[in-house]
Amino acid sequence: PGFVTSVRGKDFPPGAPVRLTWKPGITAAAPPAVPGADRTFIAQLLVLVKDRTGPRTITATGPGFSPVTTRFLVVDGTMVPPDEVGRR
Repeated sequence: PGFVTSVRGKDFPPGAPVRLTWKPGITAAAPPAVPGADRTFIAQLLVLVKDRTGPRTITATGPGFSPVTTRFLVVDGTMVPPDEVGRR
């Protein structure tokens, strides 16, 4: 939680907006990804700080293709000693 993750897609219609959502959990508002001429996209999804951990299903929807899903796992950040700075 509290981290931005990268989602990549391939073989999507070029120029067709791709909306990403996941369940369970809260999907933070984000603009749609737009695949390029090579039919790929890279998008970001924010895992909200107070959102739940555990398995999720990411769903990509948009015009010109059927919904596509993939699995994703949200885990807590790494624990660090109190005198060090934690990073995810």
